[in-house]
Amino acid sequence: MRVNADQPVAVVTGGNRGVGREVCRQLSLLGFMVVLGSRDLRRGELAAKELDPEGNRIIACQLEVDNSVSVASMAEWVKNQLGRTDVLVNNASTVYDRWATASSADLGTVAEAIDVNLFGPWRVIDALLPMLRSSTRPRIVNVSSEGGSISVMTGGSPAYSVS
Repeated sequence: MRVNADQPVAVVTGGNRGVGREVCRQLSLLGFMVVLGSRDLRRGELAAKELDPEGNRIIACQLEVDNSVSVASMAEWVKNQLGRTDVLVNNASTVYDRWATASSADLGTVAEAIDVNLFGPWRVIDALLPMLRSSTRPRIVNVSSEGGSISVMTGGSPAYSVS
């Protein structure tokens, strides 16, 4: 599937639900060809089909941002299928560890959160950067929440907050 020369291409991580899903919907309505990145390809395909029943504007792609091989495969797939990337929306995130406190945090959970929430977007940016640099209007949007804001930190949700 190739896009026409005037149609911008957007990649959205964590696009199968929540904020990412809505971002995919809105970008498609603005005329973008949207790559809906999803850890679970089947869930991504279902979301893409619900948002774009004709399959002309949103296409699912398997993507695990905490897996370098998956990220590299996604970038190669986008390059081969669509030829470029103009916009990247880093939206994928890890579980919000509401049950934990800073003094009781499982460091394995913290490490996983850092891998997804910090290194994940970094991996995806790095993988798509050559195509973004070739774009006439490249954009990178990193979605975050107040969960990581120093002003609202209470010691709860430590993995999510520090990542």
